[in-house]
Amino acid sequence: MKSIKYYLFILGVILSINACQKESLPLNPVLNPTITGLVLTVNGLDYIAVPQIDANGHFTSEYILAVRIPSNKAVVKQISFAEEGITANIKAGDEVIFIDNELNVVVSKNSGQEHFSITMSFNPPPFMYLIKTSDTDSKGNRYFLNEEKADRIASGTYNNHFEGYVDLTRTNWDNIGLVLSDKTFFYDFDGGWWQGETSGAFDMTKEKAGTSGFFPTKGPWANWILMNDNPKITSPGVWKINFDTETNIMSMVEVQWSIIGSSAPNNPLLNYYPDEKVWKASLNLNAGSFKFATIPVSFGDPTVTYGKSESISPLASDGEEIKITESGSYEVILNLNNPPYYNYQLTKK
Repeated sequence: MKSIKYYLFILGVILSINACQKESLPLNPVLNPTITGLVLTVNGLDYIAVPQIDANGHFTSEYILAVRIPSNKAVVKQISFAEEGITANIKAGDEVIFIDNELNVVVSKNSGQEHFSITMSFNPPPFMYLIKTSDTDSKGNRYFLNEEKADRIASGTYNNHFEGYVDLTRTNWDNIGLVLSDKTFFYDFDGGWWQGETSGAFDMTKEKAGTSGFFPTKGPWANWILMNDNPKITSPGVWKINFDTETNIMSMVEVQWSIIGSSAPNNPLLNYYPDEKVWKASLNLNAGSFKFATIPVSFGDPTVTYGKSESISPLASDGEEIKITESGSYEVILNLNNPPYYNYQLTKK
């Protein structure tokens, strides 16, 4: 582990570069931020919070913490100040929580208090596009990738594991495939499910892509809107995809969402609205708690459960029960349209 002196040296270099790059700065800007050193540990790695400078060469109240993999939690490894006698509402060893990628730090000194904002900056998670037979260009040519409209799966762990929910409610027996975000390669499978399967896996093949914007996959194909004579399936055609770029295995399961728990003893169903790409329902809920859970379309299908999370995704498979403090009528909305970050809304009527 590198020493704190190393981090502070790097901080000084960064500040010098920032000062030199701003042509509008005075020749000798005063570089004396109140917080002279702030090192935070995020996901096991140490990062320096870099103070920002305005057009006049003065430090602002904002610091940027550029991380590889985001988290809403961090541990303060070191914090130091420009003068003696300054204290803050955080100290070395504290675990801190970022809310909407921001941590507020309050510094106290003889002249009063100062408020600082530590903003976590990170690259978006890597993602892949879904391609379908029925994706067409303006002339009706099939297998055309519309980047703005295509569903995506993403890697919240920034590695080879991708996941997400794809909307196949308006198609059936289409060939589907996955396209790398840079469109250099795509993945397909020469075959599909003849039987009425609603979960399983495919060993995908990696194919070199052309430059035309078309990705003619051979499969997999299936009855994507299968209800399997299950009366609990009100919104067929939404599928959860997990894909591993090391093994090229794509796992799929058709999902029908409901809620379970003491607030919802009858396990009420949510309906899918393809125009909004959300699941929602107006429900009478009891005081208590609940989670979101899928109903197996077919016997043996894996189930997925989400609860409230303190991670960067508001919903997670290891999340806690969502509390209902007052019985009544609620609108419940489940949004899985921005992988790997899943969210919900709960509005009392």
